[in-house]
Amino acid sequence: MSRPGRWPARLLSGQQHARPRRIAFVQYTNPGAYPPLQGSSRHLADRGWEVLFLGTSSLGAATLQFPPHPRVRSHCWARPRGGLCQKLHYAAFVGWCLGWTLAWRPGWVYVSEPLAAPVGALVVALTRIPVLYHEHDAPGAASRTSGLAALVERARRRLVRAARACIVPAEGRLQHLPPGVTETRVVWNCPRLEEVGPARVARPTGPKRLVYSGSIGPERLPLALIEALALLRGEVELRVYGYETVGTIGHLERLRGRARALGIEGSLDIRGSLPRFELLPALRACDVGWAAVGHATDDPNLRSLVGASNKVFDYLSQGLPPIVGDDPGWQELVVDPGYGVACDPCSPGSIADTLRGLLGRDLLAMGERGRQRIVSEWNYDAQFRPVVDLLEGDA
Repeated sequence: MSRPGRWPARLLSGQQHARPRRIAFVQYTNPGAYPPLQGSSRHLADRGWEVLFLGTSSLGAATLQFPPHPRVRSHCWARPRGGLCQKLHYAAFVGWCLGWTLAWRPGWVYVSEPLAAPVGALVVALTRIPVLYHEHDAPGAASRTSGLAALVERARRRLVRAARACIVPAEGRLQHLPPGVTETRVVWNCPRLEEVGPARVARPTGPKRLVYSGSIGPERLPLALIEALALLRGEVELRVYGYETVGTIGHLERLRGRARALGIEGSLDIRGSLPRFELLPALRACDVGWAAVGHATDDPNLRSLVGASNKVFDYLSQGLPPIVGDDPGWQELVVDPGYGVACDPCSPGSIADTLRGLLGRDLLAMGERGRQRIVSEWNYDAQFRPVVDLLEGDA
């Protein structure tokens, strides 16, 4: 029997010499809203890892949950809207995650967004448990200026220097990491092989269905798209699967209002959000996917979407050619090989011309070419392999 007073040192050791195949994912949001977290957790669980998610709820994303897996557990706190309650909630969340880490003793901690950086920094400071930091979206400059946000930013900078490796979803996101990174991995936001659908067959005749899936806001789903549908006079209808976020509440109503004003209410079909295992099959009932974002944005994440936009890869995985923005990276990756097309998403005329051009093309053949590329290369099983090698090579 161990002597009294010695358990903290043993607890903080992280079992350095016999690291268990356990991994704790930490994020101050709903992990179900991040397809790469589903891909990485299931990939590891299928390889025999025990996986634990520690997170919170998030506005509009309550229905976004992972499908059950016997080796994946998830604990999420309800999250207050703001003010002092949220600050207290956040502090308690950090302590709760640290307590779980000390008690469960995972072999790795996987911090997957900036607000969880204090947890990762504390784990590094207090234990020998190695940490990975996966920054899906870089924080904007406005979020780092004062108060709690400044503390989070300092923890993020410490974590980037101390993490075993930092993961980003696109080459363009590397420049947004703080200085001092020792090792990086670029892992595109692709679907898993098991999520790829079969070759698509033609739908019955009728208007072509353009589909959008994901978080809803004016930059991702612009009013110009509604105006383009009006120019097409019923030849194309838009189906939307998604949810508004804290900063975009009211945009869906603006889309509906613009459609009413243009007399095309019947061309806009808003379905709400679906969990990923229901969303991907639902995409197959459509013909083309919308993933175009303009360059005129202050959001650094929207300026570096090549590889980071799971929409493009999700559409292709179900045999749908995507419409992307006029970014040279998308041109090379998607347009030149014939998997999709590009437009200026701020111009109703450009959008309408692009859609009109697609009406005369073999959409099934375009989508199938892209689907085959997903199977051969652009899948999370292949993309995540360097991270698995790091996790298991260090076990």
